[in-house]
Amino acid sequence: MSLRSQTVSGVGWSFYGRFIQQGIKLALTIFLMRLLGTEAFGLIGMALVFIGFGNLFKKMGFGAALVQRSKLSESHYTSTFFFNIGIGLLFTCLLIYTAPLIARFYTAPDLTLILKVLSLNFVIGAFGIVPQAVLERSMQFNILSKIQIGTAAGSGIIVVIAAYAGVGVWALVIESMLTTLFNSILFLIFSNWRPKLSFSWRAISHLWSYSSNLVGFHFINYWSRQLDDLLIGKYMGASSLGIYTRAYFLMLLPNKQVISVISRVMFSALSKIKHEKKKVKKVYLRAMGILSFIIFPMMIGLFVVAEPFVLALFGQKWSGMIPIVQILSWIGVIQTLNNPTGWLYQSQGKTNWMFWIGVFGSGTLIVGIIIGVWLGSIESVAISYGVANVLITYPFITIAGKLINMNFMEVIKKVFPSFLLSLVMAIIVYGSSFLITTDSFLLELIVEVTVGVTVYVILASLFDIKAYNELKTIALEIYTDFKNKRSKS
Repeated sequence: MSLRSQTVSGVGWSFYGRFIQQGIKLALTIFLMRLLGTEAFGLIGMALVFIGFGNLFKKMGFGAALVQRSKLSESHYTSTFFFNIGIGLLFTCLLIYTAPLIARFYTAPDLTLILKVLSLNFVIGAFGIVPQAVLERSMQFNILSKIQIGTAAGSGIIVVIAAYAGVGVWALVIESMLTTLFNSILFLIFSNWRPKLSFSWRAISHLWSYSSNLVGFHFINYWSRQLDDLLIGKYMGASSLGIYTRAYFLMLLPNKQVISVISRVMFSALSKIKHEKKKVKKVYLRAMGILSFIIFPMMIGLFVVAEPFVLALFGQKWSGMIPIVQILSWIGVIQTLNNPTGWLYQSQGKTNWMFWIGVFGSGTLIVGIIIGVWLGSIESVAISYGVANVLITYPFITIAGKLINMNFMEVIKKVFPSFLLSLVMAIIVYGSSFLITTDSFLLELIVEVTVGVTVYVILASLFDIKAYNELKTIALEIYTDFKNKRSKS
């Protein structure tokens, strides 16, 4: 199978798995938000700041190194497997020890036990890192998609039962634990890879030159993106943090999920052609055109329909999310430009460049967040964070572009048609909202979304948008690939 066919098939299966997985998770989130309220989500948000940090070091960037490196021996896989487990155990012990201190920092005594239980995720998740990398390296995204769906469905059913039983915030803890457990078990089963009883520091050192810079980048980037949660939780309380984190979740849902799906495939694909700069540039720009065509209307559309969306799905007690969602939706547009630059650094083996641009970008974001917290509201935090994202866009794209002889305006020209169409669509949807005479927020949401999708597709067809035509071609190829795989199974 050609690289293009592998990439298209990988994107198709990844979207298929992620679409169903996120559909299940969104339904579960809506259910839990209506049942639990803002404080429970704020409490789990406080815990996840530190759980996410531990997960960052648990992986140590070795999963990406196993995918990117051209030549690997069995020693690389086995040594990384046991090294990850060791890191996982270290962070489990560290978090159990520091849990009371973190709870005291937040003035939230209930957080101590939650952190101790969630710390087990470090060890459990470590078992699945290498098997997942094995599947990604061989571009078996159909299997990865099935694992995602199975994990979401299995954990979702148990969490719903637990929530109905009245366990409160522990339903969110159970969801996190089960997701990690099911993923690790299924990755091990379906990768057909098993560790041998051996370990080599030399094999670890081979991967470390790539991984160390990647870990450094993610360390800085992580805290720049989590500092808002940390400070809001500390100075504005669990309820405010619950509103902010759920609004951020909605912004990330289309953005991060679409980009993360394509990222796994693009990283593997670009790593295979890393020495062919012109080809990498062509593939990257094409992917940016398609990404913007998908994400821009979602983000700009979310800005317009934020009120009926929040009130219809989550209820009146979450109304404080509305202005935050509207602000963050524009940040989603900016991050669609910034986030994919990581593909270039990693696939080209320039994680040292990635580290230093991360230092600059994270410093800018941190300053923005601190200013927002100092101004004293979650709205000001969101606005300041947005301004900081705008400021780092040009250097992010320009510096990454130097690796493949690509300039800033080439990216802007590629995404501009989708941005313009999305704006026109949003204006029409906003105008149509004055014609809707119903007291039902759900009905209003359905009508506005239907109008938005219809208008966007019609405009894309009328103006013969290249990304739209490419997306249709890829969709046909994906459908054919699905059909062929089903007929063989």
